[in-house]
Amino acid sequence: MIEPPNASDPSVSSSERTDPTESVTVHYAKTHLSRLLREVATAGAEYVISRGDTPVARLVPIARPEPVRAFGAMRGRLVIPESFHDPLPDAELDAWGAD
Repeated sequence: MIEPPNASDPSVSSSERTDPTESVTVHYAKTHLSRLLREVATAGAEYVISRGDTPVARLVPIARPEPVRAFGAMRGRLVIPESFHDPLPDAELDAWGAD
C-alpha cells in the first residue's frame, strides 16, 4: 500500500496531495492514528485503510451540524463609539459621490 508522502513532515498540506483519498496500511494507521485524525479533522483528508491489498475501512471527516447563533453572543465584546452617528465630513461624501 502507499503511505502518505512525507508523512513525517507536518509542513506538507493536504492541498499538495494529488489523490484526494490516500491508501495506508493497517500498521501505518495504528502507528500514526493521531496524525491521520488531525489531517482528517483540520484538512478534510480521507484515508482508505487496507489489510494487504484489500481495503477494509475508510477514515473520513464527519459532517458536523453548524452551530446555532445565540442572540446577544457579542454583548460586551463590541463597542460602537458615539461618533458613529455623526454626519460624514464633506470630503468623505464627495468621495462617495453624494450630492
